Amino acid sequence: LPQFIEQLQKADVDVRDEVIKVLILFEEGGAPAIPVLIENLQYRDARVRRRAAEALGLLGPLATSANA
Repeated sequence: LPQFIEQLQKADVDVRDEVIKVLILFEEGGAPAIPVLIENLQYRDARVRRRAAEALGLLGPLATSANA
């Protein structure tokens, strides 16, 4: 997971988009990426922002329920 988080901070648009798709597959395991996904809501490319919002919509509730 750390490699994916690093890519979300440094990679180009296409890589970020693909990494976010993979993080969604992690389900609860993707929760550590939530802070970086939130940062990507401000990214310059709309596709990355949209994908980050999608991931947060899916991972947010999972992370919350996993901590309950």
